[in-house]
Amino acid sequence: MTDGFIKSGAVKPADISVANPTAKKLEHFALQGASVTTDNKTAADGADIVIIAVKPWLVEQVVNELKPVLNYARQTVITVAKAVQEAVTAAVESACGVKVAAVNVNVCGIARK
Repeated sequence: MTDGFIKSGAVKPADISVANPTAKKLEHFALQGASVTTDNKTAADGADIVIIAVKPWLVEQVVNELKPVLNYARQTVITVAKAVQEAVTAAVESACGVKVAAVNVNVCGIARK
């Protein structure tokens, strides 16, 4: 997804922050000019849009981790976890005190010029 944003030119790499617990997986994004970190809170703090792209069973854990740094009045939070179940969506709504729209991505697409 991040590669698609960068390749399309829709977002400048310098405006993207990528988090992954595995530092080796971040090297590719750093070489493209994106900010990288192994800490989700660091990546989300101050971002305009926060995209949570993790396995479905990790969504609630990541949202709970991010809660202290999210500003729901200013930030848009999107999850693209495949098949996020109703129970997870309800748990996220309860934890954050906001309404959640779950987006299920069935086809992986890469933006090309």
